Amino acid sequence: MVSARLTALGMDHELFPAVDGTLGEHKAFHQYDDAACLRQFGKSLSPQEIGCFASHYQLWRQCAKERVPVLILEDDVTILDGFPHVLELAKAHLQEFAMIRLFAILERSFRGIRHLGAYQVVRYLRGPQGTQAYVLSPEGAEALLRVADRWVEPVDHFLDRFWAHGLPPHAILPFEIVHDEAAERSSTIGNRRTKRRPWRKAQREFNSFRDRVSRWIFNARN
Repeated sequence: MVSARLTALGMDHELFPAVDGTLGEHKAFHQYDDAACLRQFGKSLSPQEIGCFASHYQLWRQCAKERVPVLILEDDVTILDGFPHVLELAKAHLQEFAMIRLFAILERSFRGIRHLGAYQVVRYLRGPQGTQAYVLSPEGAEALLRVADRWVEPVDHFLDRFWAHGLPPHAILPFEIVHDEAAERSSTIGNRRTKRRPWRKAQREFNSFRDRVSRWIFNARN
């Protein structure tokens, strides 16, 4: 269990109850826009995906309100021995980088930013997906909240849209977190088996093209 592992490493922490979509708890949040989600991607989010977004959203609000940086760590991970040191490195650079990922699902191209002994700060050129572990400053939380008043995609897709919220995907490599593949949630919007209508598919392809252009422009300017 993650809590027991953090305790064993001497790391103070607080357990935050997630919003459980299977119990309908996601219905208390009205930011999800199903019509917009269908227009943009052709499929609805599942209750679990909405609940996951709501869970992270609540932590962003708490971070911004209390003006204290936060480590957001999901419970489907294995924490390695070097994690406390990497967290200290992240905290030391959080004022500069606002959000720093300590895990990512996908391998993406990146630029090396700074060497930190055996580790390095990198800047991904494309979102690496995953919300398993990241640190966030109050300023970073405010940047996310400014554009999180309407939810139309899973939260990891939202974080990957850095051209929208302005927080480039920085990370510290190598990761000291291992994802529990057995507990992995799908980040694909909606049910994979649901067949899209042709015009919905065309909409998604157009939005994908628009996102690629926006990402390229942001990377060129930053």
